[in-house]
Amino acid sequence: MPAHARRLIDTFLAGDASAAAGLLSPDACFHSPVRDYFGADQIESVWHAVSGVVHNPQAESIYEHDDETLAFFSGTIKAQPIAGVVRTLSDESGRVADITLMIRPWAALKAGIADIGL
Repeated sequence: MPAHARRLIDTFLAGDASAAAGLLSPDACFHSPVRDYFGADQIESVWHAVSGVVHNPQAESIYEHDDETLAFFSGTIKAQPIAGVVRTLSDESGRVADITLMIRPWAALKAGIADIGL
């Protein structure tokens, strides 16, 4: 199991967008609840915005198998409780090449999206 994926999830949930982006492959793709972003530099910018609205994220459980890592987490957006999933896929070199973020409920996500202007 790629160590980069677990470190990326830990740093992403800790709000350290720069460190998390440093673990991406240069041509990585990030699937957000709004749209897809390509390349580590563009993804890092989006993650800085996300870390400004998702508060107190805590990993609830993490599953790893082959090149895939899933982290289920809880947190808040504007004091509204959220549940989320981060899914990573690693490339043959062990770097994270594909990452998906899902957050619910819609009302909290919508309030966060409005704040970051995505």
